[in-house]
Amino acid sequence: MRIDDVFKPYINFVGHFDRIQDDTKKLLKSLKYDGIHDNNLWTTFGASGWGKYGNESIFSKGTKAKHQTSATANLRRYYNVTSERLVEKIFSADYNDPILNFTRFSLFDTKTKELEG
Repeated sequence: MRIDDVFKPYINFVGHFDRIQDDTKKLLKSLKYDGIHDNNLWTTFGASGWGKYGNESIFSKGTKAKHQTSATANLRRYYNVTSERLVEKIFSADYNDPILNFTRFSLFDTKTKELEG
């Protein structure tokens, strides 16, 4: 509902920060550019040349972001089980959209949902 229908035909890929290396690799492999010798942007720009010593792939899994903020713990300060369920309901169409391909996650363990106060 947040994207006007007129723009939806132009969306064919949505990447996610929780799987940024995999999605970046998938995106770069899917793009074509005639100026690249093997027409593979992942090999040319993503697979190496990154990291402190230039020997890592872009967004390597072994590195920790310096801007790490403990976002999940912070979200738990503002959400409870009821508000999380409301958000899930409101955005259910987004989670079911194959183009957006969102990964479902829960702030609260579904087996032991926190008691609300």
